[in-house]
Amino acid sequence: MEQLKFYTISDRYVNYMQQFERHIYNNIKSSSKNAHTYVGILLHINELSYFAPLVSMKSKYISAKDKLDMILLKPYSVINLNNMMPVPLTEVAYIDFSKQEPKYRSLLMKEWSLCRAKQNKIVSYANRLYNGIVSGKLSMPQCFDYRYLEEKCHDFISKT
Repeated sequence: MEQLKFYTISDRYVNYMQQFERHIYNNIKSSSKNAHTYVGILLHINELSYFAPLVSMKSKYISAKDKLDMILLKPYSVINLNNMMPVPLTEVAYIDFSKQEPKYRSLLMKEWSLCRAKQNKIVSYANRLYNGIVSGKLSMPQCFDYRYLEEKCHDFISKT
């Protein structure tokens, strides 16, 4: 199994997908306070690449445990599997830690180390969640409609 890596996702694709799913976060521009971009991992599901975002740890997650739709990278962040979306490889960019500011690089390396330790769980949960949602065996309203977003991803590819 290939090691998980961190990626960013293009503004163009985020803006496109926001037309179809209102819970897709914005990329925050470098001119914004506390600037950062949408960072996540790539998973291979249903012959597509899926981008699963990392979000900052919030107080509500401090006592939480890993669940099918979210993996905790305590005390730093959470991987929101419920918000994973299909993405063309042309719309993601690998994050080279060596090119990041030292403080941010340190955070990324800590999160990545936790991802590696939980890689099997992340991949397993993502596949179980995806299969449960698309088969209708799981009802989790907080999850994206993966099949619908796959159609929109294919539309995006055909238009570009």
